[in-house]
Amino acid sequence: MLPTLSTGGVSMLKIAGVSKSYGNTVACKDIDVIVNTGEFFTLLGPSGCGKTTLLRLIAGLISPDEGRLYLNEKDITDIPTERRRIGLVFQNYALFPHLNVHDNIAYGLKTAGLKHKDIDYKVQEYLDLVNLVGYGSRKIPELSGGEQQRVALARALIMAPEVLLLDEPLSNLDAMLKVKMRQELKSIQERLGITTIFVTHDQQEALTISDRIAVFNQGECLQVGTPNEIYQNPNSRFIAEFIGEMNWFERDQLPSGEENTHLKQLVALRPQDIRILRDPLGDGVIMSKNIVGTMIDYQVNYRGQILKVVALNRADRNEDHKPGERVKITLDLANAQYFESE
Repeated sequence: MLPTLSTGGVSMLKIAGVSKSYGNTVACKDIDVIVNTGEFFTLLGPSGCGKTTLLRLIAGLISPDEGRLYLNEKDITDIPTERRRIGLVFQNYALFPHLNVHDNIAYGLKTAGLKHKDIDYKVQEYLDLVNLVGYGSRKIPELSGGEQQRVALARALIMAPEVLLLDEPLSNLDAMLKVKMRQELKSIQERLGITTIFVTHDQQEALTISDRIAVFNQGECLQVGTPNEIYQNPNSRFIAEFIGEMNWFERDQLPSGEENTHLKQLVALRPQDIRILRDPLGDGVIMSKNIVGTMIDYQVNYRGQILKVVALNRADRNEDHKPGERVKITLDLANAQYFESE
């Protein structure tokens, strides 16, 4: 049985007022974030939002224009990358194609001057950790994308980093393998207890794997919270629309009989918080229906507005609706979110 592996120690990372620009382009603007000890922390946002720039700042690959970075209360802002005790897995894995799996994983230990027998023991330990026992002699081009990712992960972890940085490591994998690998990543992270910072633009990925999420846009950190907090209580319209799908109503667009006593003008509801009921006199018309496994996705034209509605694909199909059918719309305003009109 593989013993519990230890990393370089527990860590708490503090990013204090960090900014970075390239000419007139602001990549990161006044970022203040604390990553807790042993946390799986995700930087989430669209392409070009600054999340990878922040990861490179943490790694020491680039330097901030303003602000400081602290690891366990030690200022690491001016410490070189190789002395930060930070492991990094790149999006393209950056493996050495001329070396086999064993030598890729062992590379850092060899440069650190460890004895061969100690290196071999540790490499076998980490091959076991990432489920690649027996792969040591294989060449990198012979491996699948998921196997290459595991090699890159083992290479980073074997150096016992205090923080593990993952730069969109799942983006090159197919959909089924992504699901499997994110489960494995989370399992390994929890087993080691290592503080991990994960960069992704995939909302589902972030909601599934993270302890907390920081949402970025245009170089700014807009909100930090647990997946449920970000999904249920977004603090801006951008986040409400970026994290999952959303239907929007002005107060005067609400179906008759629905009361909204909230002062803000825009009412936002997730697709699962809208119900459609058969009603030949209803204000809605089913435009399309798509069965997606356990769910049914509907598009409903409600007074000229297209709403997204989802319902469970139940065996009894009591609530099954057909395109062209007229329906009544009911809203669960207890789950509504409210915003100011722009």
